[in-house]
Amino acid sequence: MGDHAKAEPLFKEALEVRQKVLGRDHPGTAQSLNNLAALYQAMGDYAKAEPLDKEALEIRQKVLGRDHLLTAVSLNDLAALYLAMGDHAKADKALNQWLVSHRPSCLCLYWNFESTVRLRAR
Repeated sequence: MGDHAKAEPLFKEALEVRQKVLGRDHPGTAQSLNNLAALYQAMGDYAKAEPLDKEALEIRQKVLGRDHLLTAVSLNDLAALYLAMGDHAKADKALNQWLVSHRPSCLCLYWNFESTVRLRAR
């Protein structure tokens, strides 16, 4: 297990630097948002993680497009968060947003999500 208390200020600092240097609407900034959200999810602080994951998704959709693989990663991260929260309906909705495009590259993400759902249901 990592030291979340030590990691949090470092993730926040990285986010601030990327926002200043790259701008708020940059894929690198979205990655820092995802990193901080993942930390909060690991800490069980879903209320802090959700808006960060949503913001990262919005940036990636805007800058990279809805069909970009990193946008799919953001949708997958958001779905995993909702799954951890026990909100299967929101998790399914987030993942289905990507599946609607019927891109073959998303099948591995869907398979991973489905496997996770089945394992957690046991």
